[in-house]
Amino acid sequence: MQKSILGAALLMVGSLCSVPHQIVIISHGEKIAKTNVNPYLNDRGMIRSMQLPQYFKANFPVPAAIFAQGTMNEANSLRPIQTMAQTAAYYSYLYPKEAAQFTIITKFFATKVDALAQLLLTNKDYDNKTIFICWCHDELQELAQKLGVKDAPIWPGGVYGQVCVIKFDQKTNLVKSFKIREQTVV
Repeated sequence: MQKSILGAALLMVGSLCSVPHQIVIISHGEKIAKTNVNPYLNDRGMIRSMQLPQYFKANFPVPAAIFAQGTMNEANSLRPIQTMAQTAAYYSYLYPKEAAQFTIITKFFATKVDALAQLLLTNKDYDNKTIFICWCHDELQELAQKLGVKDAPIWPGGVYGQVCVIKFDQKTNLVKSFKIREQTVV
């Protein structure tokens, strides 16, 4: 009797959770050399950001949301927002009636990956959908762990072409697969 009540409770809790179909995470594009205290992308980073929309369109469904690490002041990196700006504009152009869903969400700051992960794993609007995220590399391992990836690798600084794809099992709400792909700049 107790086992069946516990099983029913777990089933109910599992059905209350919602998880995206997949979350696609990238680091921001290349930055201006460290000798310069500039929070912006360099020329190669800008080229990467311009090529991202075609890469995303060729490899993933239309996103339900686009997130980029927010900034608290001018000294913080604007690179994640710059990296995703072309993607947001591209999807807004392709799907003007849904343009609002392609506005870059920047309300989470660098170290607020807990809050971001909680939102992504509980918000019904993202259930069984694809989400794009761009963040600074320092917190990407922690973000992947908070999303349920066991043994998430450290994202090395200076590596800008990796694309992390986390897929979820819609029945168990657990991570089904974790892959790292490469996105090359022409």
